[in-house]
Amino acid sequence: IQAAGIASPFYYRRYPLETLEVAITGTRLMLELAEKHDARFTFFSSSEIYGDPDPKYVPTPESYRGHVSCQGPRACYDESKRVGETLCYIFHETKGTATNTIRPFNVYGPGMQESDYRVLPNFASRIKGGKPLHVYGSGNQTRTYCYITDAINGFLRVIARGVPGEAYNIGNP
Repeated sequence: IQAAGIASPFYYRRYPLETLEVAITGTRLMLELAEKHDARFTFFSSSEIYGDPDPKYVPTPESYRGHVSCQGPRACYDESKRVGETLCYIFHETKGTATNTIRPFNVYGPGMQESDYRVLPNFASRIKGGKPLHVYGSGNQTRTYCYITDAINGFLRVIARGVPGEAYNIGNP
């Protein structure tokens, strides 16, 4: 299971090369290990591989190709996850490695840190501090949030019974 990654926008903007390295080199090395030992392989990607999705694709089907820019402050994360998925596809198609990709959609729950700078911990921190909520952008954004226990249920189902070569979106509609 390759679940390593720098998913916090605050940190992947600070460490863009390391973000690429974890998702690309780390995934390739893990795939080579899975191939060597004839093991199943699960890659944790991200809903961010879709970039700025067209609202008509919400909920997002696995077949949606996305709208991603290879340049900009989010590109190191988005593109590294896309390359990780491509590596899984290549190993499955050319070497027969049983791969699955999981794309979590905004999982939340206990253990999230205020210093992670994600939207829900940011809101909680500001509420706790008696400060007004800060919404970045126009405020018209939409998100789906999936509680950690629900997400883990989906993750484990994919890990145990996922169809080799398939990607699975895990989230709420």
